[in-house]
Amino acid sequence: MLLRYLTAGLLYGLLIVFPFTSMGQAYSPDVVHIEGLKFSRFVLSVKPLTSFMAHFKSRTWLKLIEKNLCWSGVFKLYHSQNNYCRISSGHQDFQIHLKVLAYGKSKSLQFIVTDNIGIPLFDTHVKLLQNKLTERQIMKAINYVTEKITMRPGILGSTIAFSYKQPKKLKVIARVNTHGQYTNAISFNQQTNIAPRWSPSGDKIVYTTVSRQGTSILLDDLQRNASVLAKYKGINSGGSWYANGKKIIITLSKDGNADLYAMELKTYKLERLTHHPAIDTSPALSPDGKFLLFVSDRSQSEQIYVMHIPTREVSRLTFIGPRNTDPAWSPDGSLIAFTKYVRGRDQIYIMDAYGENGRAITRSSYPAEQPAWSPDGRQIIFASRRGTNYKLYIIFLDGGGLRRLTHSPAGYEEKSPSWTLRQF
Repeated sequence: MLLRYLTAGLLYGLLIVFPFTSMGQAYSPDVVHIEGLKFSRFVLSVKPLTSFMAHFKSRTWLKLIEKNLCWSGVFKLYHSQNNYCRISSGHQDFQIHLKVLAYGKSKSLQFIVTDNIGIPLFDTHVKLLQNKLTERQIMKAINYVTEKITMRPGILGSTIAFSYKQPKKLKVIARVNTHGQYTNAISFNQQTNIAPRWSPSGDKIVYTTVSRQGTSILLDDLQRNASVLAKYKGINSGGSWYANGKKIIITLSKDGNADLYAMELKTYKLERLTHHPAIDTSPALSPDGKFLLFVSDRSQSEQIYVMHIPTREVSRLTFIGPRNTDPAWSPDGSLIAFTKYVRGRDQIYIMDAYGENGRAITRSSYPAEQPAWSPDGRQIIFASRRGTNYKLYIIFLDGGGLRRLTHSPAGYEEKSPSWTLRQF
């Protein structure tokens, strides 16, 4: 997608998250059945105890708790009010008992997590300030539960950056949390800003600016300090971060053609990675730093290629369809999300690391593009136009649970998402 704008290992089968032991209890492994996209989640039931239900806010809190358990991407719930998280029968992995405790004038909400037969595993408390419970407190508690069960941090309340266009104004880079709350601008220049990409630690961001003078790549420390990394005549865009946060891969027209370069951020030293007369852009570095996805028109149409960086060997991954763009590695490097042009519109697909076994994530009459993974690899965020302008949507890996991220007015546009675990 960026190319068009600027120019106007694991085999398919089972991906198993390793079983683990916590609090002396060995939990069942969480299995993602990639074949057919049967994405499994832990099944639990929420059991409000008498002390919880006696509180006059209990029903409101229960709705928020169930919503956030669902949006975590980790759980399916017995008799949930959310259709895409509801389960009515079958094996149960965990129970969450909700209890309100009183200590003098102070009260707290206790989440007691048990196994499927009610044996306590661990708990966490949320302090009720003036008898109030905020959604931010609920997010924190469920993130704690998620991490204890999966040994991976929960994503609730984490941050999404995106390109944000208000009517009659230039595009800026903005950020928002997973619930569409606290939207604010990151970029403050007088140019069009697109394609943000978070650093691994989430404390910096690179993005592309577009003006009458051309395109340039900026590095922003989120303290209103933005430095220009590169600006050449032609296409300049990026980038994709190395895991150490000290190096990125970007597209530069340094020698008159759009090729991929690795840049040391401290010294600005460049290493050219591709040498081809075609346009190479949209770099996406694998988590282990060994493989680089990119989009090139070297086959007369935009297709996805992969480079083995140590040897510089390049292979084409996509062949079917007139256009395949926006590649993005899953956090574990086993899957690739991308935009595929099919039957007259763009849709979100995933494939394995070898370009095989492609499957549609979206199957709608609306265009969908620019996928980005959640930090835990359980959800994908993308831009879709279901009216006049593009908006951001989040979907589970099995294609269920579609929800719109923000509630911006109809005339506002949101594109180019990038997701970091960091909270603001």
